[in-house]
Amino acid sequence: MSIEFIDKPGAGKKVEIIGIPLGFGAGQTGSELGVEAMRLSSIRGKHLIDHIHDLGYDVTDFGDVEIVKPNGPALENENPKYLPEMLASCRNMAATLKGVLGNGSLPVILGGDHSIAIGTLSGISSHFRERDEEIGLIWFDAHADINTPESSDSANVHGMPLATLLGYGNDDLVSIEGFSPKLNPKYCAHVGARDLDAGEK
Repeated sequence: MSIEFIDKPGAGKKVEIIGIPLGFGAGQTGSELGVEAMRLSSIRGKHLIDHIHDLGYDVTDFGDVEIVKPNGPALENENPKYLPEMLASCRNMAATLKGVLGNGSLPVILGGDHSIAIGTLSGISSHFRERDEEIGLIWFDAHADINTPESSDSANVHGMPLATLLGYGNDDLVSIEGFSPKLNPKYCAHVGARDLDAGEK
């Protein structure tokens, strides 16, 4: 005999775990390794996929989005750094997220550095835009991540994602999925900021 609790929070809903092991948007690589660590870590005796399943969701692991990695160090005076690789990777992210949402699944994204928000939110925004709906964003971070290439001292894309989503910055990054901005600022809340660059202010 089996008992099903159909009133569980996720009953009848699908979740897809998506890995995005990208780290070259930051000043130091390494954050991309966190994706696999989150998958493999055991918390209270179970893995992430098991905990989501226990909430009543039908959960699958999509695997990792294809990341186009740089072949070497950034070019001198390249701003933003690694732009071709970032664009290709973000386009892959956007396509993946649109596919997952189109399947009726809730995406759970395991990421590397903050630059992945450009690709993931572009795909999410595009999906809902096609349905004539808007998205909102709550951004928890000590840093604003709202630099543009002109205001950034490092030229690292991981300091630019929120500006890009709001329509400011590199034209190619801003126009992923063919429209900009991806986010209406009145539906964006930034929580925890304590270390802002002069240009971000």
